[in-house]
Amino acid sequence: MNGSGKKDYPAREALADWSDERLVTGLKAGDDLAAETMVRTHGGWMLAVARRILKDDALAEDCVQEAFLNAFQKISDFEAQSRLKTWLHSIVVNQSLMKLRARKRYQEGLIDRLLPQFDENACRIEGPWTYLAAPHEILEREETRQLVLSKPVLPR
Repeated sequence: MNGSGKKDYPAREALADWSDERLVTGLKAGDDLAAETMVRTHGGWMLAVARRILKDDALAEDCVQEAFLNAFQKISDFEAQSRLKTWLHSIVVNQSLMKLRARKRYQEGLIDRLLPQFDENACRIEGPWTYLAAPHEILEREETRQLVLSKPVLPR
């Protein structure tokens, strides 16, 4: 701290020089500069990893943002058994894979096959029957269909 009560922060250019230990200690203490340093130091390569997996820039950006949120929330669990970069790599990969799974579950598709189909007489084409109709039911339906098609529409 300097005489004015403010923290003495290193120059922005020196942010990447922070050791993992110093960075983790700062993150665990809730230091904003440590959080900024982690994002600036690791954000670029994390975005590249997410882009390689997801093949979608917007999804990759969301994924990295969620990975950082996850890392900030779980930083107290980080025990330095591995490098911080390795830990962040596993988080961003897992986040990307979860995005892929979610995208497959809710895959967008054409709705044309869900819309009703109509023949040249503007009658709806029904799918295959799930039960067999009795001959008299089929005959009644066909007679009704012919009556509907043969009736002229009266003007109002």
